[in-house]
Amino acid sequence: MKQLILLVSMLAISFGSAMGIKKDNSARKAEKVSKEMQVVLGFNDEMYQKVYALNLERFTEESKLKETYGEDIEVLKAARKTMIKSYYKKLTEAVGAEEIKKWRPHQKAKMKNKA
Repeated sequence: MKQLILLVSMLAISFGSAMGIKKDNSARKAEKVSKEMQVVLGFNDEMYQKVYALNLERFTEESKLKETYGEDIEVLKAARKTMIKSYYKKLTEAVGAEEIKKWRPHQKAKMKNKA
């Protein structure tokens, strides 16, 4: 009986850790992108916090979409596209259209260097 309780406890801890890793991963991505945006666009800590919240929401939602539609690539792409449009609308409202115009070329250059 003690072994069963020990096994169940270990499984619960492992499952909890795995779920925490996904949350930490979204938070890590959000922090990385937000800091990069802060450097490129030069905004203050208050703006950083707003952008971080939006990025955290974005990466958390993206993770949920991957879990939900992981097998169905076409549906995942469509859902992700809708989510990204909503994200950029909120981001533009938060930082302004001029800042987004500065951010996009940086983003495109970064993607080009990645390929």
